[in-house]
Amino acid sequence: MSISINEAWIKNMYKIVEELHIKSTLTRQELKRGALSLVKGLNASKRGWGVTTSDSEAEYINTVWSDFEIYSLALKVIGMLTPTEFVNIFPTKKEYDGHKFEMKDYFSVQEAMKHWNLTQPIGDSEQVLDFLWDLYNLDISFFMVGVMSSVSSVHSMQTGKGLIEDFFGIEPVN
Repeated sequence: MSISINEAWIKNMYKIVEELHIKSTLTRQELKRGALSLVKGLNASKRGWGVTTSDSEAEYINTVWSDFEIYSLALKVIGMLTPTEFVNIFPTKKEYDGHKFEMKDYFSVQEAMKHWNLTQPIGDSEQVLDFLWDLYNLDISFFMVGVMSSVSSVHSMQTGKGLIEDFFGIEPVN
């Protein structure tokens, strides 16, 4: 019986999170390994993506908060890395015609990187989100979908509306 690549990433993510959780200090290499494992593992698991289904309200609440906590952990780990370290793990996609379509490309990422101190840690979760929005990498795009979906689920539990519904003033459909 073989496991899929996605299952391997998910299994690896939990193994590495357990290993790193018990350490009092982490090396730069361990932080990089943690960031890679969390982003790839969360993308493979699609945790937090879309509507969570469950048998009970308590199970739903636990799932939403569990997803939010693991994304928060990922953002904290990423925040401890420098922009240079992170971009070495998740390099910019090599497309150069973004100006034609008014989209991100290699050049727009290089321009955005000028606003970051490349040798200092990225920072708190808000700074990490700002940094990740500047990047052009498929893994990071999928990761951001998970982050925003997870945040939207928490917001929905607290307000009765998801982020999009709240932003545009749309009434949720049950």
